[in-house]
Amino acid sequence: MKRRNESQNDMEYYYEAKHVGISIYSVAMAILFFSAALASAAILRRKTGHLMKHGYGVLVLVMILAGIRLAAPLDFSFSWVIGSERIVPWIQSTFLQSPGEMAVWKLALVLWGIGSILYLAAGIGLFVRELRTMRDSTPVESDQVRRVLRGMHLKGAVVIVSREIDVPKVIGFRKAYICLPELSVSDEELREILRHEYEHYRGGDFFLKLLYLVLSALLWWNPVIHLFRKELDRILELRCDARVTRGMNERQRAGYAEAILHVMRQTTKQQNLFKEKAGTLFRKTRGKFIRQRFELMLCEKTSAKRKAIPYLAAAVIFVLSYFVIIQPEYHEIPVEDQKGEILISKENAFILQKKDGTMEMWVNGEKAFEVGEEDLFCPPGS
Repeated sequence: MKRRNESQNDMEYYYEAKHVGISIYSVAMAILFFSAALASAAILRRKTGHLMKHGYGVLVLVMILAGIRLAAPLDFSFSWVIGSERIVPWIQSTFLQSPGEMAVWKLALVLWGIGSILYLAAGIGLFVRELRTMRDSTPVESDQVRRVLRGMHLKGAVVIVSREIDVPKVIGFRKAYICLPELSVSDEELREILRHEYEHYRGGDFFLKLLYLVLSALLWWNPVIHLFRKELDRILELRCDARVTRGMNERQRAGYAEAILHVMRQTTKQQNLFKEKAGTLFRKTRGKFIRQRFELMLCEKTSAKRKAIPYLAAAVIFVLSYFVIIQPEYHEIPVEDQKGEILISKENAFILQKKDGTMEMWVNGEKAFEVGEEDLFCPPGS
């Protein structure tokens, strides 16, 4: 049952014109589809053969569509309603209980808010710790870095070399602060490393990680959020590799892969326990993911026609997700069993919200009873 501000005389017009809205059920569906989309992206990321055929772009598209679906939890009038007779009603009744002075749903909101604040504070603390490590590190003069930078066009890039830095990384919004440990590499290998880190900056990976931190704080209770954090790092690494090697021939891609391998061997022993890098060239995860990165770096790029299929499938699934919504299902009492009950449905009733904030249930053109805010979460107000 949707709220209403118009007079009861406009009831028929209201139900025809009100095609879209937001309800607690549409929000729940948005979180459900968001979680399913992230899980799908994580599964696709492991399919090296699929990425060779269709590219990494579909992973990015799925994440974007997942974010849009979460930000726009719309409830359309044409959606197919799947009735739940047990699970959803049980969840509703549980949250509406009041074992003490506070209802369960209010207590849940308080715990949700406290958890979000603590999670966000911890995440920001990790980023601040990393920034302090970079700020307090002692720069090392490098003639090689200056020499290589002169032949590159890295607009707004500042390169810092220090013994306190464990692995190549980049942080920044307006400027790319590229931080490097002391490395023994050739000029060409250093050029590839700088290009990789600068591509992280151009791709906005630092911003994406901060955005995901905020999202994780809002949905800290969702296990998919925590499981996908490492997947986000890996997807961004694959995207960065693909953008750097775009347009390279086989020999150039092999040189890029060799530069990564060379630096990896030197930085493995230098990595500390800090995991929340803003955009790093190497992660602690080894094994399958490192092998996958090299396979994708060295493979031939596929045609755009073959890439279009998963993009189209992702878009179609995104649109179709708005055509389904799960709501509680309650069966009407048979007429012979009714004893003074009022039959309330979308066709004969609506909730009138008055200027003073109070609400009334109107049935068959007459005021039936007052409606409290807690009544909106259970029949007949829901």
